[in-house]
Amino acid sequence: MHIPAWITETEIAVIGGGIAGTATTYFLAQSGRHVALLERHALAGEASGANSGEVGGMGESRTFHLNNRLQMGSLHIFQRFATELDWDIGFQQPGRSIIIQHEAQLAPMSRLVTHWQEQGYEVELLLGGAALRQEPHLNPRVVGLVFTPHQGYADPIRTTLGFALRARELGAKVYPCTPVHSLTPHPDQGYRLSTSRGELHAQQVVLATGAWTPFLARKLGLDIPISPMRGMIWVSEPLPPLLHSSISAAESLLARLDPETLRVHESSEYPTSRNGHELYRHLYGHQAPTGNIHFGGTRELAGYDKRVTIRGLRSVMRHAAEIFPFLRHVNIIRAWAGLMPFTPDGQLILGPVEGYPNLYLATGLGGGGFGKGPMVGKVIAELILHGKPPLPIDEALLSRFSA
Repeated sequence: MHIPAWITETEIAVIGGGIAGTATTYFLAQSGRHVALLERHALAGEASGANSGEVGGMGESRTFHLNNRLQMGSLHIFQRFATELDWDIGFQQPGRSIIIQHEAQLAPMSRLVTHWQEQGYEVELLLGGAALRQEPHLNPRVVGLVFTPHQGYADPIRTTLGFALRARELGAKVYPCTPVHSLTPHPDQGYRLSTSRGELHAQQVVLATGAWTPFLARKLGLDIPISPMRGMIWVSEPLPPLLHSSISAAESLLARLDPETLRVHESSEYPTSRNGHELYRHLYGHQAPTGNIHFGGTRELAGYDKRVTIRGLRSVMRHAAEIFPFLRHVNIIRAWAGLMPFTPDGQLILGPVEGYPNLYLATGLGGGGFGKGPMVGKVIAELILHGKPPLPIDEALLSRFSA
């Protein structure tokens, strides 16, 4: 990517070149605003390039749920963006199958499906032969699955780069490999950014810096409660078409399910392991159009350690092979780890910051952040452009932690 000449002033500086930052930059540039995007490494160099690209939600519910609205809003953006770009972002929407492996999982999953259906979500419980017709290569011992049609996947790196490239075409200045060393209020208005390329004065600033947000926010005296959780993914050799939908497992949902409220917790309080002991297994994946199968699953509190571990990979491999036995005989050609930004309550941090005029946060997206990122970008852009978001975000404001 061509790096433009350095500028010293801009209306809006977006810090963070992941999916939320590039989408924010795209929507602002689309409206004709002067915006600069700064990323300390390569674009999509952290969580936005280290996930499996799962997108979508369970449909439009009768009651408002912020995460699902962000997922469904993002799905519509993915659908539109896939046709707008001149290059392929790998977007597919085959639906998702949540695999119910054991009889003990059936009753609580049936209750959860009924709860979802009552809320208006489009989900269907398929048992026995119906499950095998949906996914013919399932282990025949699998009890069933829950299918929802509004989910799929996209290539996370190509999509994130696509937003940045399109923003650049619309006039945005995009600066990869440009770490921000300090962020301070400017005496005139806005903020002064000290970067590796020089100083930049921005009237408004967006922090879309994922698991690293606490470090930059601390320079402003802000405490951002985010914990990095390490996830690992492996990729198989190219194979004939064997998976018909995106895949996840009921085991993880049930391990994090509140039986009273039927809420599935997504917070940093629910890692897959603690002190080396596995608490439950988490699984998600799909087969890409290239034939490669992607599966990931760990959620480990390992600080900022992005190393792949044999223990973590083995857990994901064994779990996937229990569900699809043919995976025992395929070659794994690649594996990596990334850091997901989780908050203590599982809700992202989104919106303006009380006491810091013209500062906005788009962080703490947790697991599945790639699938929420485009709509997060749209929310931040509309806040800046029009002074109000396109949907209610009070529950996602940073101020909830000091209330």
